[in-house]
Amino acid sequence: GFGGSALAARLACPYTRVPPRLDAVTYGSPRNAPFGIHLQQRVVANVGARNDYVDFRTVAPSFVRVFLPNHASLDIDLYLYRGSAAQHEALAIARRVGVRDETLFVRLDAPGAYVLRFRYFTRSSSSSSSSPPAAADGAHPSNAPASIAHAVRPCVMFPVEFALAPVSALPTVPVL
Repeated sequence: GFGGSALAARLACPYTRVPPRLDAVTYGSPRNAPFGIHLQQRVVANVGARNDYVDFRTVAPSFVRVFLPNHASLDIDLYLYRGSAAQHEALAIARRVGVRDETLFVRLDAPGAYVLRFRYFTRSSSSSSSSPPAAADGAHPSNAPASIAHAVRPCVMFPVEFALAPVSALPTVPVL
């Protein structure tokens, strides 16, 4: 009929996916236009693929800030690369890979294309608040495979805050 399976999926999981692209047209407004982009919402993690990517562009030196509060069932690591989700540099400009609140704050001096990568690791219900030991490849060996987590919990939501502002839009703070 009328997309019953899509409707059922939407009702089962009312949140939207991580946006694949952030731009001033979509996320800007007349109120914050000179200050760049600000997004604060709850989104669904693509735990089946274990990654989400967000492309964005800068046209002048800018600050980017991403904040993720600690999550009960996911460890979310953040990586920032030059390029796009389809083709980016192998070495991250910045990363945050802890198991608590994640804050990435970077000054991007070179205008151009960038991509933010969210990397998901599921936490076992018996894990403690300390960081599980990392394997040589950075994976957490105590995590269940994402495909199992996705089958059990297809709607894993997390709050995210993303801000992108040109350096020129922010006041200068004198050095004391």
